[in-house]
Amino acid sequence: MVLCLVCDDLMAYSCVVVFPLCTAEHCCMLVGTMSPTQHFKTIGYGVCAKEDIAAHKFVLQQIKKAVEAVVERRAVAGERV
Repeated sequence: MVLCLVCDDLMAYSCVVVFPLCTAEHCCMLVGTMSPTQHFKTIGYGVCAKEDIAAHKFVLQQIKKAVEAVVERRAVAGERV
């Protein structure tokens, strides 16, 4: 089982979804980037039953697809990306 989560309001989702899964001892993969001011910015979470290479590949592919969809949606709407 793998759950990938990418959204505009990750802090709300991390409290509601990710934290309980982590406390239930599921593996959690945090994916993010560094801002120009050297602060870590979360892009998405991957929660899985088993943390292995296949799970990492799947999580990164799904987060990439989700980020591309958000960028495309915002570009079409004329919003900042």
